[in-house]
Amino acid sequence: MTMLGIPKTTLVILNLAVCLAVAIFPCSLQAAATKAVSEKNYEELIEGAKQEGKLVIWDTSRGRGKENFRAFEKKFPFIKVEQALVHSDEVVQKVMMEQRAGRPATADVIACNSVSYEQGKKDGVFLSFPWRKVFKDIPAQAVDNHNFGVGTYGNIWTMAYNTKLVPKDKLPKTYDDLLNPQWRGKLGADIRVNPWAYIVSSGVWNLEKAEAYVQKLKENQPKFGRGGTAIAQLLIAGDFQIAPVYVFNIIEAKKTGAPMDWIPMEPIGGNIAGRAIPKGAPHSNAALLYIAWLVSPEGQKVYEEAEGRALPYEGLGTEMSKMLAGKKLAVLGWGDTERALKHDEIEDKLMTLLGSKK
Repeated sequence: MTMLGIPKTTLVILNLAVCLAVAIFPCSLQAAATKAVSEKNYEELIEGAKQEGKLVIWDTSRGRGKENFRAFEKKFPFIKVEQALVHSDEVVQKVMMEQRAGRPATADVIACNSVSYEQGKKDGVFLSFPWRKVFKDIPAQAVDNHNFGVGTYGNIWTMAYNTKLVPKDKLPKTYDDLLNPQWRGKLGADIRVNPWAYIVSSGVWNLEKAEAYVQKLKENQPKFGRGGTAIAQLLIAGDFQIAPVYVFNIIEAKKTGAPMDWIPMEPIGGNIAGRAIPKGAPHSNAALLYIAWLVSPEGQKVYEEAEGRALPYEGLGTEMSKMLAGKKLAVLGWGDTERALKHDEIEDKLMTLLGSKK
């Protein structure tokens, strides 16, 4: 017996119960906080963001691209954005390494492509949120079916030509026209075989059709470049006459008067890149507000003006959405898990056939 008349065995049991509760309670609090965020309405997110006062974004934006952060801060003056430059192919791996090591999340928002995003989703590293329930103006096509990340812009490829080297009345009209021997040695090609790799992984072409096409394209001896922007620069310089570039390269050329215009061959291939919130993000309220703003018509216009990129969906009022209205798209969608996880294999096979794989 103790001085209070309580058996010592009872005190031991009570002490153990208290210690166990102390150990479990922080985890329970964290789970409750995460659940609370996923259940908040817009006004509650605003209040939560005011308390947080900060937002850490792992992003690829440089130079003028940062203007979207300043525009967001102007709309939500109680949130200060901090950016860390990252490569979109590596950012999900960094988040996964933090979580596996049991470290607190560093980033609130991460930029990622559709393939790396799907791997992270598969490993359960992202916060889920009912986006369309709270933010009505988010395009339905941009939201993952499981409500994890949101697609924020499209890497959309189109064929283009040098307007000084090819008369408009001599332009090829279809992909098959590019196989004509008259274009031998005059074509540029992306080493990753875009847009055709995405036309396959999106499900519009089957792999057999693309393999047969790429083998014939190789006979026209295309010159290789890496990425739409680099290829656009070479096309403008006259290194080749026709080549695939990004749609936003065409938009920029129209603004600057560069000698390049598009040939809207269909289907128009590409993929959607986006943003996601790591589990345990310290400023999750602000993160939700930022992503929702970025994919709203207001945010899309700001982002396109700064970065040149936007979502390809109709009704957003951007130059890209206007250009692509009514066109047949072959876009690897955001949250299309099965197809996204097969893309690298498709790309690898087509690169081998085209001869661009080193």
